[in-house]
Amino acid sequence: MGMEERTITIEIPEVLKKQLEDDCYYINRRKRLVKLPCQTNIITILESYVKHFAINAAFSANERPRHHHVMPHANMNVHYIPAEKNVDLCKEMVDGLRITFDYTLPLVLLYPYEQAQYKKVTSSKYDIPPTTEFDQPPPPSYIYGAQHLLRLFVKLPEILGKMSFSEKNLKALLKHFDLFLRFLAEYHDDFFPESAYVAACEAHYSTKNPR
Repeated sequence: MGMEERTITIEIPEVLKKQLEDDCYYINRRKRLVKLPCQTNIITILESYVKHFAINAAFSANERPRHHHVMPHANMNVHYIPAEKNVDLCKEMVDGLRITFDYTLPLVLLYPYEQAQYKKVTSSKYDIPPTTEFDQPPPPSYIYGAQHLLRLFVKLPEILGKMSFSEKNLKALLKHFDLFLRFLAEYHDDFFPESAYVAACEAHYSTKNPR
């Protein structure tokens, strides 16, 4: 029996929906581009989210329900951590996002007008600074920021639909995506400054090493 395609929905908060519309308008109508490399790249956003999540989980851990001994299932794992407080799950989700972003950016996350910029910033001439000793161009998550990460969430339901998750794992993952989107919405002004969009001529700068 083949796996039926599941319909997965990810609710995007209103403020971020508006952001996606603005993003589309700036690039396609105003012919602006996001200045790259972004001041706050995706790696930094994801790391700051893990910190944010861990602090919240630690705070709420102190408010665990007291009555452990009255639990009906004796075999219930005493150390059970609900998804929204599970830091390991959070880290897994963030890793998954980064890997998925790096893979899907050139395939489905760019508007046609952004293709040339992508080719420039990912050619190895742009040392931004090399992520390894080899002269490899850094992955997109080091160059791009919140604007392009947010676009991934529009495509994620379709991407996830093609993967096989158990219901339980999928539920937990969607919970984590939801919490992450709320984080982006809450710090919206920091992550999505209007100043990120510039005329194409200023859209990327080479940080060639002055050697």
